[in-house]
Amino acid sequence: MRLACWIPLTDVDEHSGALELIPGTWIEPLPHCADENNFFIQNEQLPASERLVVPLRRGDVLILDRFIPHRSLPVQQGWARWAVVMWVKAGSTNEQLC
Repeated sequence: MRLACWIPLTDVDEHSGALELIPGTWIEPLPHCADENNFFIQNEQLPASERLVVPLRRGDVLILDRFIPHRSLPVQQGWARWAVVMWVKAGSTNEQLC
């Protein structure tokens, strides 16, 4: 199992770069694309499901399963959003399971 820990270094909301999630049960990642600067899911590939904005305060931790579709919302002009992301992988005594 792999999880992401997303930790904003400033308060975030829908205007300052919070994450938007699509809740649900996902058994694999949605198809991703890449360009020179971004790694993303095209809008056509996103399910027509409810989307939730997750406002957080500096230092909060949002734990995400690696399959949960999510994206950063735009930041207001002239602002920056800083965050730390850590991936956590469950340990195993059996090397073949890793």
